[in-house]
Amino acid sequence: EYVYYYSGIANYNLKQYDNAIMNFSIFIDKNQTEAGAYLLRGHSYSEKKDITKAIADYDSYLAVNPNDIPTMLSKANAYLNVNDLNSYVKELGMIIEKDANNVTLLENRANANANLTNWDATIADYNKLISIDPTKVDYYNNRAYANYSLKTPEAYTLAIADYNKVVELGAATENTYIM
Repeated sequence: EYVYYYSGIANYNLKQYDNAIMNFSIFIDKNQTEAGAYLLRGHSYSEKKDITKAIADYDSYLAVNPNDIPTMLSKANAYLNVNDLNSYVKELGMIIEKDANNVTLLENRANANANLTNWDATIADYNKLISIDPTKVDYYNNRAYANYSLKTPEAYTLAIADYNKVVELGAATENTYIM
């Protein structure tokens, strides 16, 4: 039965996702205990943008390996690949619970929330990022933009404070807005 598993891996590596899915499916029919088959079939489905099946396989894998951050990230990215930003943000949140100071995850979630115009969540992530690295100009600039976007007197005041911090950090002549 492992011939199907290894054939699936070979097909996946050759980017022959339909053949990979077929082989992993045959293997899984014979052996449901090998969690890696679900993971790799999930990757194959994700490459084909078949999100429903990819997520189901990632969930099967995560049921056995609940703290596997790379697989959790693969699941989040499957949502991103089909532009489901709400689910992407939700999945990133679960990963961040396990890896609270992961700057890349926080930046990605902040950017996704900005694209969703979830300004309070964007600001919360930039607050955390600034606590991790208070010298990063982009964090202040992006948080300022998020506050500005709230369009309240209090938020405008906070945006001005962040823009002043950008000047203080010596980046006033740069185009630092990256969100």
